[in-house]
Amino acid sequence: MRKNLPIILLSALVVIGLLVGVGYYFQTYRHGKAPEEGLTVVTAESTTASNKRTLLAENKEGDFQLYAQGDKAILVHQGKSKTFSGWSHYLTKERPKLYYTDLNGDKKKELVVRLVSGIDRSTGQELYTYDLYVLTPHKQKDGSFEYDLVVADRESWKRPFTQAVKCSVTQLKNDPMRVQVAMGNASGSLSFDEKTGISTSKYTAFSRAETNTDGTPQTIYGWDYGIGTYTVEDGQIKVKIAVRIDYKPSRQIKIVGYIHCGLDYLGAASP
Repeated sequence: MRKNLPIILLSALVVIGLLVGVGYYFQTYRHGKAPEEGLTVVTAESTTASNKRTLLAENKEGDFQLYAQGDKAILVHQGKSKTFSGWSHYLTKERPKLYYTDLNGDKKKELVVRLVSGIDRSTGQELYTYDLYVLTPHKQKDGSFEYDLVVADRESWKRPFTQAVKCSVTQLKNDPMRVQVAMGNASGSLSFDEKTGISTSKYTAFSRAETNTDGTPQTIYGWDYGIGTYTVEDGQIKVKIAVRIDYKPSRQIKIVGYIHCGLDYLGAASP
């Protein structure tokens, strides 16, 4: 059974110190260094004929194997196959990642599959976007397995994140070469020094603005959140969110850094 994100909530809303939880932080993007998530070499397994079952990834701990056959995904667990349709069209674009872990503390492990869901070219680079498929196996009397399936697509993190976290991206008034990223609880407000423009928020980081050919700083025309890249670490879903700036006069979009936070998985909701 496939369900969408309402059962996945952001734990970063507890970051400001109101409660105990997973924190978020900002990582400055270093100019001249390529982002970690980018194009990878397509493996031989991803170029096979569409009518042949091709092994894409395996998790030995949980005894799971993920295959592609045409546009279908085939999951094998303890020798029993289950076919899924309607998964990502980019199933074979990059070797999927399989995580086998207890996401919600119920002492039962879930299988988490990360698949490429698309390609983002907004910054002039080709960067993959990802979906997560969270599967809970249920063994049937005949030995086969049925699965609860919860999907977090490339956009799923945005609504809970923006409901929990407020963010501002500005240039300092007395030093426009410095780009400031300030973050705080969405229910509160961000404050700034009137003369310098420096934020008084506890969660503030700085980066360097793009420059014109004469070395002067370009001006921020606008900013937004770019790709949110999912990973699974220590039994929790993590997301690395790119912060993009649209500069003028070049109108080039550049990644200034990343916000890191966690997502809480509460389990599949009742039908």
